[in-house]
Amino acid sequence: MPYKDPAMQKARRRNRDHVRRSAVSDITAAQELSMRSVARKCPLCGVRLTDTPNLPNSKHLDHILPIGVGGTHTHGNVRIICLACNVRRPRDGSDFTGTLTLWAENPAAVAKSTGRAMCGKGLHSWVPENVEARADGKSRCKECRKDYQRARDRRTRLRECQCGAAFAAPGRTAACPACVDAAARKAAELHATGLTWAQVAPLVGYGSAWGAAYAARRAGYVQAS
Repeated sequence: MPYKDPAMQKARRRNRDHVRRSAVSDITAAQELSMRSVARKCPLCGVRLTDTPNLPNSKHLDHILPIGVGGTHTHGNVRIICLACNVRRPRDGSDFTGTLTLWAENPAAVAKSTGRAMCGKGLHSWVPENVEARADGKSRCKECRKDYQRARDRRTRLRECQCGAAFAAPGRTAACPACVDAAARKAAELHATGLTWAQVAPLVGYGSAWGAAYAARRAGYVQAS
């Protein structure tokens, strides 16, 4: 269910973008809002912070080690500072002279910049026995491929159709392809006799007139109008 609070909606969008850019993340939208609510002064310049947007002293979520150079979206790598200080910071985060926490660095980005033997996601060793050559000339990590396949297998389960046939399909599909095609063909034939889609739906087993019409058109038995 979507949040009605505009602040929570914005926080969720920001968090989604940060997570997409960073391989390591442990901050939720609610936690970010909590950090903003307790922030009073900018730790860099000492100015009093405000929740009003687009002002020099507006609250901004800052990554101490920027994500663009290998930073993560984690508690040890974020802080609330003012807009002015956030804009002035260099893109490489070279103005920070403190000690970074263990989870501040993205392992994939660090491996790329230091030449360590890690795969693109920074999860597996980039050694010859774990490197698979693709047809396009590029290489990929075998272990990452296995992880993807295992996740895909969990989403696609083997089901049994009412006709007795076993089939593999994702989501909530309850019938095999042959039965789906037969139902669509029967719906189109009934509709051709003069019945409306609302009358056809219960006869063929569809829950709505739209579902029956969509299935018949998708299978090619009825021309899209």
